Amino acid sequence: KNYDECIKKYLKVLQFGNPKAFVYARLATCYFRKFDKKKALDYMIVTNYISAHENGEFDFTELINKLKEEINEGNKKTSKTVF
Repeated sequence: KNYDECIKKYLKVLQFGNPKAFVYARLATCYFRKFDKKKALDYMIVTNYISAHENGEFDFTELINKLKEEINEGNKKTSKTVF
């Protein structure tokens, strides 16, 4: 559950070669577990793109759409009526 340490290690892996979709998927999971939905979403989108060009092992399409909805809902400002 040390997500910060995991993120550091996975980012290091990205520096040293041609990473596979699972590296991005694990980064997305770490950020998701840290409640950073925007970064999780970014990495899930990359995962889907790479996976489609590899072997289609990962498909986060439904989760991507759900996170997009949650992020958009969270950005809506509540209106207040002042009397």
